[in-house]
Amino acid sequence: MSERKGRGRPRPEVTIARDEEIFAFLTESGQANRVSIAAAFGVNVNIVYLSLSRLRKDGRVRTVRDGKRHLWSAV
Repeated sequence: MSERKGRGRPRPEVTIARDEEIFAFLTESGQANRVSIAAAFGVNVNIVYLSLSRLRKDGRVRTVRDGKRHLWSAV
């Protein structure tokens, strides 16, 4: 039997590329919220949340509280 890494099906290349673009955006901009990231990339905020969630799980981004807002930044 072959050993699997992770669960589920492999991520499409488009998803991997978008995650990397969002990470690069956060690296350059410092901090941003989901709405501003979604506007910059022309995608839905839910798509941005999924990308940020994957990047946080990988230890590449973190969330910072600014009052009631949640800002994201590269680690």
